Amino acid sequence: MRFYLKALRAFLGADVPLCLSVTDFGSPARYSLLETQLLAPVCSEFDGVEVVVGKHRTRGLGYYRDLCFHVHATHPSGERIELVDGGVVDWTQRLLGNAKERLITSGLGSQRLCSEF
Repeated sequence: MRFYLKALRAFLGADVPLCLSVTDFGSPARYSLLETQLLAPVCSEFDGVEVVVGKHRTRGLGYYRDLCFHVHATHPSGERIELVDGGVVDWTQRLLGNAKERLITSGLGSQRLCSEF
């Protein structure tokens, strides 16, 4: 998440509003830990980035195992555009038959970024 925020800040500049939205499909009990251990450090490092917990997100449920995130940028027209999507998936667990395997995957829509900004 930090990588994408740094890269988008470098490409778009400080004037384009960014929003990081994090959702945990696992357990709602982990939200306080998520806010203190993950989101608070991001807030302190990136001035002007809105950081929210997406408690009502359902898109990606079943694809992402638990933790997932989006990064949106606000277009000059005012439209909020999703540029980054990522999260925890179970591909390697299923492929290797090993429940201890972990994989976090993510991607940036570079064509969308360049065409919109």
